[in-house]
Amino acid sequence: LFAPGIWINDSALYVMRTDTLTVETVIPDFGFGASGVTLDEARGKLYVSNMQGQLYTIDTQTLSVDSVVEVQADQLLNLAFDKRTNRILAVDQGAENVNQVREKLAKLPYQQRGKGNRVVVINPEDGRIEKSIPTDTGPVNLALDEKNNRLVVTNRGSGTVTIYDRNNDDRLLQTIALPAHPNTPKIDNQLGTIFVTVKNSDTAPKGSNESVARILVP
Repeated sequence: LFAPGIWINDSALYVMRTDTLTVETVIPDFGFGASGVTLDEARGKLYVSNMQGQLYTIDTQTLSVDSVVEVQADQLLNLAFDKRTNRILAVDQGAENVNQVREKLAKLPYQQRGKGNRVVVINPEDGRIEKSIPTDTGPVNLALDEKNNRLVVTNRGSGTVTIYDRNNDDRLLQTIALPAHPNTPKIDNQLGTIFVTVKNSDTAPKGSNESVARILVP
C-alpha cells in the first residue's frame, strides 16, 4: 500500500505491507504538498504528484525513484492512470490558498504555470501535457469509468460532479449539483453507480453528519 504523506517542505511516501499492516519504509524528498498517487500495475510503476507541478515515477520492486519530471500545471492534487492510453490524468485544482501556502510557508521560488480548474492528460515519460480538460471550479478528485470510458470529476468549489465522454474528445456529458463539498468519487460498474463522498461546508453546524451521494449511471 502506497500513501503520500503531504507536508510543506518535504513530503514523503509511506510504503506499507498489507499482510502485516506495518510500514515497510518511508521514502523522503517529494517536495511541497505531495498528494496524488496512481499505479501502473502492468509495468510496476507508481506515480506520485505534488503541488509544485512535479511528477515522480517509482519502481515498485526496488522502491527507488526512476525519474522526476516538471509538468506545466501547479496543483496536481489527485491522479488516475488510464490503462488504455498509458497516460496519467491529473486534477489541476487552482486553489488560491494553496498558492499562498506555497509562497508564504514553503517559501518556494516558484513561478505559477496556469490557472487550474482543469484535468490534464500527462505523458509520464516526459511530463508533457497532451490535453487540458476544463472543469467546474475547484476540482479535487477524479475517477475513470473504464467500462463506459467516462471521466468523473468532483468539483469542490462549485459543488458539482462533472462527467465526460472519453470516446468523444472528453465532451462534457452531464453536470450534477450536490451539497458542498463533493470530494471523492468511486465507481461501481456492477451496480451501475457512482458513489461520491460529500464534505460539510464551513457553515454547517458542528457535529452534523457528512454524507455520501449515489449517482445512477445510465
